[in-house]
Amino acid sequence: ALPVDDPDAEWLLPGGPGGAGDPAAVRRGIGYAVGMVHMLGAEGEDEVSTATVRVSGDHATVICAAVDAGQGFATLARQIVQTVLGVSEVYIAPADSDQSIAGPSARGRHTWVSGGAVERAALMVRHQLLQPIAANFGMSAELLQIADGKITSYDGVLGMPVAEALEGKELWATAQCRPHPTEPLDEAGQGDAFVSISFCAMRAVVDVDIELGAVRVVEMTVAQDVGRALNPRQIEDRIEAGVAQGVGLALLEDLRTEGGVLQNPSLTGYRLPTALDTPEVRIATLLEERDVVAPFGAKAVGAVPAVVAPAAVAAAVRAATGLPV
Repeated sequence: ALPVDDPDAEWLLPGGPGGAGDPAAVRRGIGYAVGMVHMLGAEGEDEVSTATVRVSGDHATVICAAVDAGQGFATLARQIVQTVLGVSEVYIAPADSDQSIAGPSARGRHTWVSGGAVERAALMVRHQLLQPIAANFGMSAELLQIADGKITSYDGVLGMPVAEALEGKELWATAQCRPHPTEPLDEAGQGDAFVSISFCAMRAVVDVDIELGAVRVVEMTVAQDVGRALNPRQIEDRIEAGVAQGVGLALLEDLRTEGGVLQNPSLTGYRLPTALDTPEVRIATLLEERDVVAPFGAKAVGAVPAVVAPAAVAAAVRAATGLPV
Protein backbone atom coordinates (compact mmCIF):
# COMPACT_ATOMS: atom_id res chain seq x y z
CA ALA A 1 0.00 0.00 0.00
CA LEU A 2 1.14 3.53 -0.76
CA PRO A 3 1.48 6.06 2.07
CA VAL A 4 -1.59 8.20 2.65
CA ASP A 5 -0.86 11.91 2.55
CA ASP A 6 -2.16 15.11 0.97
CA PRO A 7 0.00 15.95 -2.05
CA ASP A 8 -1.72 19.36 -2.28
CA ALA A 9 -0.56 20.40 1.17
CA GLU A 10 2.02 23.13 0.61
CA TRP A 11 4.50 21.86 3.19
CA LEU A 12 4.47 18.42 1.57
CA LEU A 13 5.51 19.69 -1.85
CA PRO A 14 9.05 18.92 -3.03
CA GLY A 15 11.10 21.90 -1.96
CA GLY A 16 8.86 22.65 1.02
CA PRO A 17 6.54 25.58 1.70
CA GLY A 18 9.13 28.12 0.54
CA GLY A 19 9.46 26.52 -2.87
CA ALA A 20 8.03 27.84 -6.11
CA GLY A 21 6.63 24.52 -7.24
CA ASP A 22 3.30 23.94 -8.93
CA PRO A 23 1.37 20.96 -7.49
CA ALA A 24 0.38 20.03 -11.04
CA ALA A 25 4.04 19.39 -11.86
CA VAL A 26 4.54 16.84 -9.06
CA ARG A 27 4.89 13.20 -10.06
CA ARG A 28 5.09 10.24 -7.69
CA GLY A 29 7.57 7.43 -8.30
CA ILE A 30 8.27 4.08 -6.66
CA GLY A 31 11.66 2.42 -6.79
CA TYR A 32 13.32 -0.69 -5.38
CA ALA A 33 16.87 -1.64 -4.49
CA VAL A 34 18.69 -4.53 -2.88
CA GLY A 35 22.22 -4.53 -1.55
CA MET A 36 24.73 -6.02 0.83
CA VAL A 37 27.56 -4.89 3.07
CA HIS A 38 30.37 -7.03 4.42
CA MET A 39 30.81 -7.22 8.17
CA LEU A 40 34.22 -6.57 9.74
CA GLY A 41 37.45 -6.27 7.80
CA ALA A 42 37.99 -8.01 4.51
CA GLU A 43 40.67 -9.65 2.37
CA GLY A 44 43.20 -10.37 5.10
CA GLU A 45 42.56 -7.44 7.45
CA ASP A 46 43.00 -8.50 11.06
CA GLU A 47 40.12 -7.95 13.47
CA VAL A 48 40.46 -8.21 17.24
CA SER A 49 38.95 -6.76 20.41
CA THR A 50 39.53 -7.39 24.11
CA ALA A 51 37.09 -7.09 27.00
CA THR A 52 37.14 -7.68 30.75
CA VAL A 53 34.06 -8.60 32.77
CA ARG A 54 34.30 -8.12 36.53
CA VAL A 55 31.55 -9.24 38.93
CA SER A 56 31.41 -8.07 42.51
CA GLY A 57 28.40 -8.98 44.59
CA ASP A 58 25.22 -8.32 42.65
CA HIS A 59 26.66 -6.09 39.93
CA ALA A 60 29.08 -6.40 37.01
CA THR A 61 31.46 -4.07 35.19
CA VAL A 62 32.48 -4.31 31.53
CA ILE A 63 35.86 -2.86 30.56
CA CYS A 64 36.41 -2.48 26.81
CA ALA A 65 38.01 0.18 24.62
CA ALA A 66 35.08 0.06 22.18
CA VAL A 67 33.66 3.56 21.85
CA ASP A 68 29.87 3.79 21.70
CA ALA A 69 29.31 6.65 19.26
CA GLY A 70 25.58 6.01 19.16
CA GLN A 71 25.57 2.56 17.60
CA GLY A 72 24.33 0.96 20.82
CA PHE A 73 27.33 -1.09 21.96
CA ALA A 74 26.82 -0.20 25.63
CA THR A 75 23.25 -1.49 25.55
CA LEU A 76 24.32 -4.68 23.77
CA ALA A 77 27.19 -5.31 26.23
CA ARG A 78 24.77 -4.97 29.15
CA GLN A 79 22.34 -7.41 27.54
CA ILE A 80 25.11 -9.95 26.93
CA VAL A 81 26.32 -9.87 30.54
CA GLN A 82 22.77 -9.92 31.92
CA THR A 83 21.95 -12.94 29.75
CA VAL A 84 25.11 -14.93 30.50
CA LEU A 85 25.47 -14.15 34.20
CA GLY A 86 21.94 -13.28 35.32
CA VAL A 87 22.97 -10.03 37.06
CA SER A 88 20.73 -7.02 36.58
CA GLU A 89 23.16 -4.18 37.33
CA VAL A 90 25.83 -3.88 34.63
CA TYR A 91 28.15 -0.85 34.45
CA ILE A 92 30.06 -0.04 31.25
CA ALA A 93 33.38 1.56 32.16
CA PRO A 94 34.54 4.53 30.03
CA ALA A 95 36.95 3.71 27.21
CA ASP A 96 40.53 4.44 28.13
CA SER A 97 43.79 4.57 26.17
CA ASP A 98 45.36 2.18 28.69
CA GLN A 99 42.96 -0.56 27.63
CA SER A 100 43.76 -3.04 24.88
CA ILE A 101 42.75 -1.77 21.45
CA ALA A 102 39.23 -2.57 20.22
CA GLY A 103 39.41 -0.99 16.76
CA PRO A 104 37.17 1.57 15.04
CA SER A 105 33.40 1.91 15.21
CA ALA A 106 32.71 0.95 11.60
CA ARG A 107 30.70 -1.68 9.71
CA GLY A 108 29.13 -2.82 12.95
CA ARG A 109 32.45 -4.17 14.22
CA HIS A 110 31.65 -3.71 17.89
CA THR A 111 28.43 -5.70 17.72
CA TRP A 112 30.50 -8.65 16.57
CA VAL A 113 34.11 -8.30 17.74
CA SER A 114 33.72 -6.35 20.98
CA GLY A 115 30.39 -8.03 21.72
CA GLY A 116 32.12 -11.36 21.13
CA ALA A 117 34.91 -10.43 23.56
CA VAL A 118 32.36 -9.43 26.21
CA GLU A 119 30.48 -12.71 25.69
CA ARG A 120 33.63 -14.82 26.02
CA ALA A 121 34.76 -13.00 29.17
CA ALA A 122 31.28 -13.34 30.67
CA LEU A 123 31.25 -17.07 29.88
CA MET A 124 34.59 -17.48 31.67
CA VAL A 125 33.19 -15.71 34.74
CA ARG A 126 30.08 -17.89 34.51
CA HIS A 127 32.27 -21.01 34.63
CA GLN A 128 34.12 -19.64 37.69
CA LEU A 129 30.76 -19.13 39.38
CA LEU A 130 29.13 -22.43 38.47
CA GLN A 131 32.08 -24.83 38.80
CA PRO A 132 32.23 -24.99 42.63
CA ILE A 133 28.42 -25.10 42.89
CA ALA A 134 28.26 -28.01 40.45
CA ALA A 135 31.07 -29.81 42.27
CA ASN A 136 29.09 -29.64 45.54
CA PHE A 137 26.26 -31.48 43.82
CA GLY A 138 28.51 -33.98 42.04
CA MET A 139 27.76 -32.75 38.54
CA SER A 140 29.46 -30.77 35.80
CA ALA A 141 28.93 -27.02 35.37
CA GLU A 142 27.39 -27.68 31.94
CA LEU A 143 24.36 -29.22 33.67
CA LEU A 144 23.53 -25.89 35.36
CA GLN A 145 21.79 -22.98 33.72
CA ILE A 146 21.19 -19.33 34.58
CA ALA A 147 17.79 -17.85 33.80
CA ASP A 148 15.49 -15.27 35.41
CA GLY A 149 18.12 -14.46 38.03
CA LYS A 150 18.40 -18.08 39.24
CA ILE A 151 20.88 -20.91 38.92
CA THR A 152 19.04 -24.17 38.31
CA SER A 153 20.11 -27.74 37.60
CA TYR A 154 18.83 -29.89 34.79
CA ASP A 155 16.97 -32.13 37.24
CA GLY A 156 15.36 -29.30 39.21
CA VAL A 157 17.18 -30.20 42.45
CA LEU A 158 19.07 -26.92 42.59
CA GLY A 159 17.38 -23.51 42.53
CA MET A 160 19.64 -20.76 43.86
CA PRO A 161 19.37 -17.00 43.24
CA VAL A 162 22.39 -15.65 41.37
CA ALA A 163 22.73 -12.86 43.95
CA GLU A 164 23.08 -15.48 46.71
CA ALA A 165 25.73 -17.40 44.76
CA LEU A 166 27.72 -14.20 44.15
CA GLU A 167 27.50 -12.89 47.70
CA GLY A 168 30.97 -12.05 49.00
CA LYS A 169 32.64 -13.08 45.73
CA GLU A 170 34.65 -11.06 43.24
CA LEU A 171 35.17 -12.78 39.88
CA TRP A 172 36.73 -11.48 36.69
CA ALA A 173 38.04 -12.62 33.32
CA THR A 174 39.58 -11.06 30.22
CA ALA A 175 38.99 -12.45 26.74
CA GLN A 176 39.73 -11.65 23.11
CA CYS A 177 37.55 -12.10 20.08
CA ARG A 178 39.28 -12.56 16.74
CA PRO A 179 37.00 -13.82 13.94
CA HIS A 180 38.35 -16.33 11.46
CA PRO A 181 40.96 -14.85 9.08
CA THR A 182 40.08 -13.76 5.58
CA GLU A 183 42.17 -13.70 2.43
CA PRO A 184 42.37 -11.56 -0.71
CA LEU A 185 40.28 -12.60 -3.69
CA ASP A 186 42.17 -14.38 -6.44
CA GLU A 187 42.29 -13.30 -10.09
CA ALA A 188 38.96 -15.01 -10.72
CA GLY A 189 37.31 -13.08 -7.88
CA GLN A 190 37.13 -16.16 -5.66
CA GLY A 191 38.24 -16.64 -2.07
CA ASP A 192 37.23 -16.37 1.56
CA ALA A 193 37.33 -12.58 1.56
CA PHE A 194 34.58 -11.77 4.06
CA VAL A 195 33.73 -12.95 7.56
CA SER A 196 30.04 -12.35 6.94
CA ILE A 197 27.62 -10.32 4.80
CA SER A 198 24.42 -8.48 5.69
CA PHE A 199 21.60 -7.94 3.18
CA CYS A 200 18.80 -5.41 2.78
CA ALA A 201 15.91 -4.76 0.37
CA MET A 202 14.17 -1.40 0.19
CA ARG A 203 11.27 0.37 -1.50
CA ALA A 204 11.29 4.16 -1.90
CA VAL A 205 8.27 6.36 -2.60
CA VAL A 206 9.18 9.86 -3.81
CA ASP A 207 7.44 12.97 -5.12
CA VAL A 208 9.34 14.84 -7.83
CA ASP A 209 8.64 18.32 -9.19
CA ILE A 210 9.49 17.57 -12.81
CA GLU A 211 9.86 21.29 -13.64
CA LEU A 212 12.20 22.24 -10.79
CA GLY A 213 13.83 18.88 -10.13
CA ALA A 214 13.04 19.06 -6.42
CA VAL A 215 12.61 15.68 -4.73
CA ARG A 216 10.76 14.76 -1.54
CA VAL A 217 11.15 11.25 -0.16
CA VAL A 218 7.72 10.27 1.16
CA GLU A 219 8.37 6.82 2.58
CA MET A 220 11.00 4.09 2.76
CA THR A 221 10.07 0.46 3.45
CA VAL A 222 12.82 -1.89 4.59
CA ALA A 223 13.31 -5.64 4.84
CA GLN A 224 16.65 -6.54 6.37
CA ASP A 225 18.74 -9.52 7.38
CA VAL A 226 19.75 -8.89 11.01
CA GLY A 227 21.04 -12.35 11.96
CA ARG A 228 19.22 -12.26 15.29
CA ALA A 229 17.32 -9.32 16.74
CA LEU A 230 18.90 -8.95 20.18
CA ASN A 231 17.18 -5.59 20.73
CA PRO A 232 14.40 -5.08 18.14
CA ARG A 233 13.64 -1.49 19.15
CA GLN A 234 17.29 -0.49 18.93
CA ILE A 235 17.60 -2.27 15.57
CA GLU A 236 14.66 -0.32 14.17
CA ASP A 237 16.22 2.93 15.38
CA ARG A 238 19.52 2.02 13.72
CA ILE A 239 17.76 1.18 10.44
CA GLU A 240 15.93 4.52 10.54
CA ALA A 241 19.25 6.27 11.11
CA GLY A 242 20.83 4.40 8.20
CA VAL A 243 17.93 5.34 5.93
CA ALA A 244 18.26 9.01 6.95
CA GLN A 245 21.97 8.88 6.13
CA GLY A 246 21.22 7.26 2.76
CA VAL A 247 18.62 9.92 1.89
CA GLY A 248 21.19 12.57 2.73
CA LEU A 249 23.75 10.90 0.48
CA ALA A 250 21.22 10.72 -2.34
CA LEU A 251 19.76 14.23 -2.25
CA LEU A 252 21.58 16.69 0.01
CA GLU A 253 25.20 15.95 0.77
CA ASP A 254 27.89 17.14 -1.61
CA LEU A 255 31.47 16.94 -0.39
CA ARG A 256 33.51 19.31 -2.52
CA THR A 257 37.28 19.34 -2.69
CA GLU A 258 39.76 21.27 -4.79
CA GLY A 259 43.40 20.25 -4.82
CA GLY A 260 42.72 18.05 -1.82
CA VAL A 261 41.27 20.97 0.17
CA LEU A 262 37.69 20.77 1.46
CA GLN A 263 35.62 23.60 -0.02
CA ASN A 264 32.48 23.32 2.15
CA PRO A 265 33.73 22.61 5.68
CA SER A 266 30.55 23.66 7.49
CA LEU A 267 26.99 22.47 7.92
CA THR A 268 25.91 25.49 5.86
CA GLY A 269 27.70 24.28 2.75
CA TYR A 270 27.53 20.56 3.53
CA ARG A 271 23.86 19.88 4.15
CA LEU A 272 22.68 17.00 6.32
CA PRO A 273 19.07 15.78 6.40
CA THR A 274 16.99 17.16 9.27
CA ALA A 275 13.86 15.66 10.82
CA LEU A 276 11.82 17.42 8.12
CA ASP A 277 13.91 15.81 5.35
CA THR A 278 13.69 12.31 6.79
CA PRO A 279 10.80 10.23 5.42
CA GLU A 280 8.56 7.82 7.25
CA VAL A 281 10.44 4.54 7.61
CA ARG A 282 8.48 1.29 7.69
CA ILE A 283 10.18 -1.93 8.80
CA ALA A 284 8.49 -4.60 6.70
CA THR A 285 10.44 -7.45 8.29
CA LEU A 286 13.55 -8.20 10.29
CA LEU A 287 14.79 -11.46 8.79
CA GLU A 288 16.51 -13.55 11.45
CA GLU A 289 18.95 -15.92 9.75
CA ARG A 290 21.42 -16.39 12.59
CA ASP A 291 25.09 -16.20 11.72
CA VAL A 292 26.61 -19.34 13.19
CA VAL A 293 29.86 -17.67 14.28
CA ALA A 294 28.59 -14.25 15.42
CA PRO A 295 27.89 -13.56 19.11
CA PHE A 296 24.32 -14.77 19.73
CA GLY A 297 23.93 -14.98 15.94
CA ALA A 298 23.50 -11.20 15.55
CA LYS A 299 24.66 -9.04 12.66
CA ALA A 300 25.25 -5.31 12.62
CA VAL A 301 22.49 -3.30 10.99
CA GLY A 302 23.48 0.34 10.56
CA ALA A 303 25.62 0.26 7.43
CA VAL A 304 23.54 -1.65 4.89
CA PRO A 305 20.45 0.64 4.82
CA ALA A 306 22.73 3.63 4.26
CA VAL A 307 24.13 1.85 1.20
CA VAL A 308 20.79 0.67 -0.22
CA ALA A 309 18.68 3.80 0.37
CA PRO A 310 20.40 6.01 -2.28
CA ALA A 311 19.86 3.35 -4.94
CA ALA A 312 16.18 3.00 -4.02
CA VAL A 313 15.69 6.78 -4.14
CA ALA A 314 17.40 6.97 -7.53
CA ALA A 315 15.17 4.18 -8.86
CA ALA A 316 12.06 6.01 -7.63
CA VAL A 317 13.17 9.27 -9.24
CA ARG A 318 13.69 7.40 -12.52
CA ALA A 319 10.17 5.98 -12.22
CA ALA A 320 8.68 9.42 -11.55
CA THR A 321 10.50 11.26 -14.34
CA GLY A 322 11.16 8.61 -16.95
CA LEU A 323 14.69 9.95 -17.15
CA PRO A 324 17.91 7.90 -16.79
CA VAL A 325 18.95 9.54 -13.50
